[in-house]
Amino acid sequence: MNALLQNGLVAVVVITAFAYSAWVLMPAHWRRALARLWGRQELAAAGGCGGCGGCSPGPAKAKLEPQAVAEAVITVHRRPKPPGHPATAGQHPSKR
Repeated sequence: MNALLQNGLVAVVVITAFAYSAWVLMPAHWRRALARLWGRQELAAAGGCGGCGGCSPGPAKAKLEPQAVAEAVITVHRRPKPPGHPATAGQHPSKR
């Protein structure tokens, strides 16, 4: 009886975790459709615009201003190979 109770409890926890993760990770459109199918009221928008549910609550911005793109020059320097490295074997110390 004890093993049966433990297995049942584990099954309930796993099914609950799966259902929660599926609900949270599914697209907002699907969540709204399922809520309507189950006869629930329209779900409140979780995000700023209600599109994905990933933003903080608040009104959506009517128009997003494009930000200026700054250019940056990135210089990559190779690190010197340590003495005894196979690529430096046989080279003059000034070329390492």
